Amino acid sequence: MVWKEIVLPAPPEEVWNALTRSEELSAWFEAEVDIDPRPRGIVTARASDGTIREGTVIAANAPFRLVIVWRDADRSRLEFTLEPVAEGTRLTVIETALPTSASETFLLEAAP
Repeated sequence: MVWKEIVLPAPPEEVWNALTRSEELSAWFEAEVDIDPRPRGIVTARASDGTIREGTVIAANAPFRLVIVWRDADRSRLEFTLEPVAEGTRLTVIETALPTSASETFLLEAAP
């Protein structure tokens, strides 16, 4: 599991936009990212070394929570939680490995 937390000097709506707009998310991921930030939307990240990760958005509750499940060999669940604080927005990022039998598998198989 990877867990990171940072307070950003911006309101949650601006942080949400950075997470859900391809050009801004690409800068964060240091990869070319295409995202459809709606539930069951497709996410594709292309790293400079040619590595491609494909995933599905399983939750998008603007501007508070975005959850992506990566569908590649390194299956994982990536959750961004945004919380307004006096200084701006607390962004918490948690990535956890997914076992093959995870209940979210059903959602992935139903995705286009």
